[in-house]
Amino acid sequence: NPLSNAFRRKFRILVYPLMNPDGVDLGHWRHNAGGIDLNRDWAKYAQDEVRVVANHIVHTTKKDKNSVILGLDFHSTQEDVYYTLTNNRQSEIFNFKDYWIYGIDSAFPEYTPDDQPYDLNQAITKGWFYLEFDAEGITYEVGDETPRSFVKQKAKVAADEMMKLLILR
Repeated sequence: NPLSNAFRRKFRILVYPLMNPDGVDLGHWRHNAGGIDLNRDWAKYAQDEVRVVANHIVHTTKKDKNSVILGLDFHSTQEDVYYTLTNNRQSEIFNFKDYWIYGIDSAFPEYTPDDQPYDLNQAITKGWFYLEFDAEGITYEVGDETPRSFVKQKAKVAADEMMKLLILR
């Protein structure tokens, strides 16, 4: 795919699949084996899972003299939701989330993305990316009951829209 090839030539991608295998295996959703909500630990770094990933991102960024411009945190919950930062928080990528969600919305006439902007009132990943790097931070929630075929279609469109916006920045 020419778009993804061009994107990978311009950007480095750090991926941390399944930070909470204990929570998944034990049915605790976002809580680890110790019962701690990992997504609320991004200011304390009290849990190994969060501390290791945060340290790796910071270390890699400094070592390679790169900047972090976007942090996408993928979750599953009851319904599809995009938890974003309020518009009074402008990251390094001006209006990224608005253009990105508009691109997703435009691709699916029968679907309206549920964008729920929040300010930095909790120590969660999207806020951590903004505070640590001035980067856009988004939590991308996939609904447990969302048809898998739509999850796949929407993910492809979301990825394509993200790559287009970032390549053009």
